[in-house]
Amino acid sequence: MATGSARARVDLGRLIMIPSAVQLAADVLLLAGTAWAVWSLRFLGRNLSVLAQARDVVDHGPYRWIRHPLYAGEIVSALGLAIAAGSAAAAGLWLALCALQAYRALREEQVLLGALPGYRAYRTRTAALLPGIF
Repeated sequence: MATGSARARVDLGRLIMIPSAVQLAADVLLLAGTAWAVWSLRFLGRNLSVLAQARDVVDHGPYRWIRHPLYAGEIVSALGLAIAAGSAAAAGLWLALCALQAYRALREEQVLLGALPGYRAYRTRTAALLPGIF
């Protein structure tokens, strides 16, 4: 009888899932990146568009630190997903996303530089995606 109750405890213990440090890190990155991206969207207002369009220079909220906080949030969230997947393919896809987001940011900046006189000054005082690096 004691064996049966011990076995029941072991089975119950298997049902209680404690996330690993890797899973916890992935979850934190996913949540933080998504929250940052949503916060960034709040400050875009009418400047939000699927294709790059020049309307106004947004330099408040997260845009006071980096020029493309929405893209940065997407990169961080995707890193969380790649870590959770834990595969070389996921890592490769994340690196491809990083390259595409950098390309997207540079193309968008060409439009903004040509259309908004104040964008050049904004560009000189803020980083593109990661302060001190890019």
